[in-house]
Formats: sequence, structure tokens, C-alpha cells
Amino acid sequence: MSCVIPCVLMRSGTSRGPFFLRHWLPADDVARDEALIGAIGGSDLLQVDGVGGGSTLTSKVAIVSSAAEPGCDVDNLFAQVGVGQRSVDTRPNCGNMLSGVAPFAIEQGLVPARDGETTLRVFNVNTRSRIDVTVLTPGGRVVYDGSTGIDGVAGTAAPIRLNFLDAWGAVTGSVFPTGQRIDVIDGLEVTCIDAAMPVIASAGDDTHSITSRYFTPRRCHASHAVTGAIGVATAFALPGTVASAALQTEGPRLVSVLHPQGRIDVEVAIAAQGDAARIQRAALVRTARKILQGDLHIPDYVFPDPPKETNR
Repeated sequence: MSCVIPCVLMRSGTSRGPFFLRHWLPADDVARDEALIGAIGGSDLLQVDGVGGGSTLTSKVAIVSSAAEPGCDVDNLFAQVGVGQRSVDTRPNCGNMLSGVAPFAIEQGLVPARDGETTLRVFNVNTRSRIDVTVLTPGGRVVYDGSTGIDGVAGTAAPIRLNFLDAWGAVTGSVFPTGQRIDVIDGLEVTCIDAAMPVIASAGDDTHSITSRYFTPRRCHASHAVTGAIGVATAFALPGTVASAALQTEGPRLVSVLHPQGRIDVEVAIAAQGDAARIQRAALVRTARKILQGDLHIPDYVFPDPPKETNR
């Protein structure tokens, strides 16, 4: 007999995956991870026995609950399920999957919607950082249809604004963990920055853009990760890095991160100048779409031991 749990499958930014309320899943973390592997079909490279798509970009999971963190509305735990391997990684964040958290939380009744637009403060459990997510809610209801397009996704949808408040130094405690803005590794100048995953950066097509490639982790991302774009934009906007812009300005500035499918525009707010310059926040627009909602049947073979009962 399979394990049956509620599920909402969403396209979120340039990623896709199932969204769960925490209490829908087994309470034990080991059984929870086994359920996620079964949901995605992570044991198989093609993921034909789950809702994954044979790619790291379509093997992502969002687990949402009421906020335990003061001053926040909801908690979000992101999980990256392996492709062709039984693994679940809850260490990183995923800005694209964050796009779907607010619509999902509102529709599941965790947070009431306002008429017009609703802003939720999301606490990302993985990196213990806060993100304000704003969605359109005319008449107090989430809308997915709209005219906003993002590169890497077909069609258009309603805009969702992500405003990252404290994404810098979340893992190491410092924006520049080595204490230097430029280090030399094997003869190559690099900037080690605690704002996202490793990237490769080069010049853009104007003074306000930079070209980037993001790896997940062994393959080049088909477009670009949101957190990666924020990392690149941070390095571009701050002086003294390998990616620093020729023109340094204080206050809000728009940085275009060019990727294989187009670009991501990131608005960064900079306080002070020179070595004292720091990023106050970074914001960008994504979209999301609910694909289906229903019951997900997880096969018994993914559980070495019978899963504990879940609360529906």
C-alpha cells in the first residue's frame, strides 16, 4: 500500500517541484527525506516513477509551515532531491522556489490575503535569512495570470517580487569569508563571496550588466539561479572584486545578470562608498504557476521502515 499525502505541484521561477505543508509529511526527518525521494522519483535518472523531470531544476521541493521565527509570516525549508541517487540536501536556498511560497501559503490558509497585493515575510530555514515576497491578490485571492515574462520560461504570468533582506554572510558570518575581496587560487584571481553558489563572471553588454554561468553543482544551469544572480550582482556592485563595475554608485542600482536564456535584473541598494560600501537589500521579479493540486501516492519501496502517520 502506498503512502498518500496532499501535494501542490508548481512551476516556480525557472524551477518546478512539489510544495508541501510540513504536517503533510512524516514527522521524522529521515522518513520525510525518504518521502521526498519517492515523490520526486529521485532513485532514477529519468525520475519516471515520480513528479521530477530528470533535472536538478525539476527535482526541488518546498516545505512550508507557520513561522517559528519572530517577525516572519511563514517558514520555508527548501530541499534539493538527487537525480539518480537517493539524496536530499537541505543546506542551500533556492530563490526560484521561493517565488511559489507566498501563493502557496496564502491558498493553504497560513496567511490571509489583502485586497490588491499581499507581502509575506518568509524565513528561509536553510540559511536563516529573511525575504519579503509580494504577490498580486485582487479581491483577496491569488492570481497567476499576468503579462510578466521571465527569461527561461514560456509565456507570461503575474509578477512576484522577491526582496532579500539579509542574504549576505548567512553561512559563514561574513560577506567575504576569506577577509579578502580578491584571492588567487592556482594562479586564478577569484572573489569568494557568501551570497550564493560559485559562478563564472565576465563582462556584460553595457556598464550595468555582467555575464554569468551558474552550476548546479556539476552542470551549467539552463538559465540562472536567483541566489546566484544576487551573488553576482553583489560582487558587481561592491568595489574591489573580480567582477566590480567600472562605475561605483551609492543608493539603488539595477544590475542585469546575463545568462544562457536571457537576463535577470536585480535591484541592489548600496550604502556608503569605497571599502565601507555594503549591500542593504536586493530585489528582483519572478513568476510562478500552480500546475496541479491533489493527492500524491508515494510507493512503499522508498521506505526501509514503514513511515509514521502524517496529519492531513
